[in-house]
Amino acid sequence: YDTGYSFPALTLTGDTTIHAELIEIPDSDWPAIDRLEGYPQLYDRVFTEVSTADGPEQGWVYIMQNLPADAKVIPSGNWRKRKNG
Repeated sequence: YDTGYSFPALTLTGDTTIHAELIEIPDSDWPAIDRLEGYPQLYDRVFTEVSTADGPEQGWVYIMQNLPADAKVIPSGNWRKRKNG
């Protein structure tokens, strides 16, 4: 979703394929990343399986707990390729 606040949101509803980056984060950096993402107040962090070009992987994703009422689905599922206004 495009939240309208210059950052995206992911929910576990719907059927849009989501395009994302899978990056490796050292354990020592998780507290800073969690603060940046507003975990656990704004987002929940969930360990899940994701599909990649090389096959399935597992990783953490941040799921928005309360989607803004005016958030809009990004039809392409790609935050970087969304159309602005």
